Amino acid sequence: MSMRVKEMTAMRVVRLLVVAALAFLILAVPSVVLADGRVALVVGNSTYAHIGRLPNTQNDATDMSAALRRLGFEVTTELDADRVELTEALRRFTRRSAGADVSLVFYAGHGIEMDGVNYLVPVDARLERDVDVRFETVTLDDLLVSTLGASLRLVILDACRNNPLARSMQRTAASRSVSGGSFGNLNEDLLGNETLVAYAAAAGTTAADGRGRNSPYTAALLSHLETPLEILTLFRRVRAQVLASTNGAQRPHEYHSLVGEHYLTRTLATGTSVTVSAALADLPRPDSPSVDVTELSLAALRELAEAGDLDAQTELGERYQGGYGGVQRDYTEAARWYRRSAEQGHALGQAYLGFMYSNGRGVQQDYREAVRWYRRSAEQGHSLGQNNLGSMYLNGRGVSQDDSEALRWFRLSADQGEGLGQANLGFMYENGRGMRRDRVEAVRWYRRAADQGSSWAQEQLDRLR
Repeated sequence: MSMRVKEMTAMRVVRLLVVAALAFLILAVPSVVLADGRVALVVGNSTYAHIGRLPNTQNDATDMSAALRRLGFEVTTELDADRVELTEALRRFTRRSAGADVSLVFYAGHGIEMDGVNYLVPVDARLERDVDVRFETVTLDDLLVSTLGASLRLVILDACRNNPLARSMQRTAASRSVSGGSFGNLNEDLLGNETLVAYAAAAGTTAADGRGRNSPYTAALLSHLETPLEILTLFRRVRAQVLASTNGAQRPHEYHSLVGEHYLTRTLATGTSVTVSAALADLPRPDSPSVDVTELSLAALRELAEAGDLDAQTELGERYQGGYGGVQRDYTEAARWYRRSAEQGHALGQAYLGFMYSNGRGVQQDYREAVRWYRRSAEQGHSLGQNNLGSMYLNGRGVSQDDSEALRWFRLSADQGEGLGQANLGFMYENGRGMRRDRVEAVRWYRRAADQGSSWAQEQLDRLR
């Protein structure tokens, strides 16, 4: 087998600055909203009568239902719901949501957008003409209505999978556009306060169904759902993991009107001191705005970056590296912004700057300098920095080749749930690098990476069967 070690290639990855020296932190949470009356409706549509089967959606729904029950939700699960069943389930759920502390709807299946309206597709839909969507589907608005009356409303849509009906549907004068998996528009009149709508992929793009047990998005959601994280931080983690596991091809998106801080785990009760392991970085720095910089306009992002915000500086570097978000691709500018954040201790900026040196993008290729920045990131506990430092040790780039050191860093990365680190740890076990060969452990780690959407890890699993 040829050595295939994955360095960081995703354009957007974890926005995490972990202080590794803190084994744990006693953190007082003064004003946390933690609901007790929790209700959830989980839908997984897989076996479509007229367009074939989606392999993962029932797994997604089943696994989400189990996780939500562990979090104290009263869960109703609907698998392969036709339009009548789905409409009735929403009607019943509307009653349960009234007065609830948290109302959550999760949908996995086909979705379609027409004229700016998002439609979710029941398993019996034919959709032979575009006008049929109004009579054979349910809308995102229907899901939002079903959560009305709850203190906190969450709608999660892993529904942006490519829909073949959108390509075959007969067009009429009744619609201007029909597209599969192009979610993103939202009826703001139905939002109100304390509402979050999460999309598996940004508007105009599709989400992968995945080759593992779950889709990349649901796999990422499941890996963080039961972690004691504030909800917006949780979804940032999910977005970062999906970006990493799909090599930047799929970018989740959220729209919210949240005012308070909300936690799904019951370990963070209001006013309670709790133990948070290596979580200092998830708290907003007092000198920076608590905003998601990935959603800012270029002008606003640049202003924030110039003012010294480290997240904004790194995000601006990402845009220049990828050539999106209002700028042309410019590796020199990307490296310049990465350096500004990296020199101030931003772990992701350090990992990205190491990547630029390792690949000679915007700077002269210099493996030793790459190792220096990867190490600074890794020693702060950043899982991507750890993975990439392991890669340098394995390949002997900028450091003496050392399988034991490579193994150590891959394991640290993998133990944090990083898909790249898990895949590389599987490689080490399979090939006896830094340890005895262990096919069982190799398969275990490949499977964990594949479950997060790593196609390379899935290929190794298929080969080892």
